This record gives sequence, C-alpha cells and structure tokens, in this order.
Amino acid sequence: MPSDAHLAGSELPEIDDRLVVPETRYEMYDGELVILAARGIALDAATRDRIAGERDPQQLDRWIARAAIATIIADVLAGA
Repeated sequence: MPSDAHLAGSELPEIDDRLVVPETRYEMYDGELVILAARGIALDAATRDRIAGERDPQQLDRWIARAAIATIIADVLAGA
C-alpha cells in the first residue's frame, strides 16, 4: 500500500481546477460534513451554506484536513 507520508502537515497535492467537476466538489463537501459530524462539530445554516458554496477545491481540501483534527468549526475555517 502506498505511503501517505507525503501528505503530512499542510502539504496537500495540487489539484487542477479544470479537472474538478461539480460532482467532485459535492463529494468533497459531503465528505467534510461526514468528518465534522463524526467529530461532533455542529454547523449552523450559514456555515453549512459557506462550505457548500466554496468553489476552490484546494480550500475544500484544507478544510477537510483541518476537520479531521478540529474541535470547533472556527478551527476548520480559520484563515479562509
């Protein structure tokens, strides 16, 4: 199995925006919601809409990575 060591820290693979179709963004959004729910992080409607409206796949990647270790939603969205 390949190592994920190259994904450690804040280094995320580059994603060509032209290759990200709307369905992929939806899957990224859905994945983030699953992670947040599993961690017990509640979202209000405005925050849910903000995440759903994000069109930058690299930002979504950052949020997903942060969601995996965050304890509050502010930690996920910090710096955005």
